Amino acid sequence: MGQKFIENTYRKVNELKALIMERKSKALIEIDGGVNQQNAKPLLDAGADALVAGNFVFSIIEPKRNNSAIKIRLMVNSYSLIVCKTDNY
Repeated sequence: MGQKFIENTYRKVNELKALIMERKSKALIEIDGGVNQQNAKPLLDAGADALVAGNFVFSIIEPKRNNSAIKIRLMVNSYSLIVCKTDNY
């Protein structure tokens, strides 16, 4: 089981994105922990650039194993979420 999502993350992401924009930084915001189908779009709307949703994805999908990387592509409204898992970890 993965981490529980912390609700005030939306506010923190929004504030951090504003700071990044204000300072013209190239920093990216990645959210890792508790990401799922309910909060993915709101997180992206708040300013997140990348979401880590491995536990959520692999808990609902049983991918077929082969020698190459397993790639699962999910659509979260108009956003594309790509999760890759390889045996090299």
